[in-house]
Amino acid sequence: MTDIILGNVMNLLGSAFNAFSSTRPSRKAILLVQEAAMACFVASGIFLKGYSGVVQNVVGMIRNVVAVYLPKDRFIGWLLVILGIVFGVYFNNRGLLGLFPVVCSVPFAVAAIRKDCDPLLLKVALTISNFGFLVYAFVTYNFVGIATNSFAIVVALASIYKDLHDKKTKTA
Repeated sequence: MTDIILGNVMNLLGSAFNAFSSTRPSRKAILLVQEAAMACFVASGIFLKGYSGVVQNVVGMIRNVVAVYLPKDRFIGWLLVILGIVFGVYFNNRGLLGLFPVVCSVPFAVAAIRKDCDPLLLKVALTISNFGFLVYAFVTYNFVGIATNSFAIVVALASIYKDLHDKKTKTA
């Protein structure tokens, strides 16, 4: 029972960072705030025994550092995307639904390594990833994660809407 409580507390912290990242104006800021979110999600996944999610987040943390500090190194970026998929499948201990973090993290992973990725596109990809982790929260009995991933999705969608509205206003 203690593991479930600690896992949910860490997920709560991670989801706060996750939602905050979707409000950041630049690719670099989104990726750096995601580092804190993913560190909390790693701890949560360990407590809740959701290992494919843990692997996705560890690889994602490395990928984000590479994307921010070595943006011209496409080989390492793509290698980390592939490793995220391979390790996510290998460490999946939750059946078909355990693959949701793997599948839904791919668009964000690809967007993250693209140096020319528009922040709006990165936010859309983050929302897709959040949806995968929302499904995963159901599978791992991460009750706080269900609520907080839902909240992060709503915040991201509001930020996307605001960005689209701002773009439309600027071009009008």
